[in-house]
Amino acid sequence: MFSAGVTLFLMLNKCPPFRSANLKDPYFRRLSAQDKKAFWKIFSNFNIEIEDKFKDLFERMSERNPSNRLSISEVRAHKWLSDQTLTLS
Repeated sequence: MFSAGVTLFLMLNKCPPFRSANLKDPYFRRLSAQDKKAFWKIFSNFNIEIEDKFKDLFERMSERNPSNRLSISEVRAHKWLSDQTLTLS
């Protein structure tokens, strides 16, 4: 689930959320903190607009403790995913 969250973040924002899933990585350390505002501020500085529903989904998919991460059924039921529509070009 963790890797799926990172992949989804990369696909939507065209940049990775962090370089390494290690507390020595400054981005990952901010994502792992209780208050994640510092993590999201990084991306707002790059003029990347990320909606709150996606932030919630990503934070819950990339939870450091695997037992606290969302299951696939919880991801499928998440509000951000249910609001998405597929458009074919």
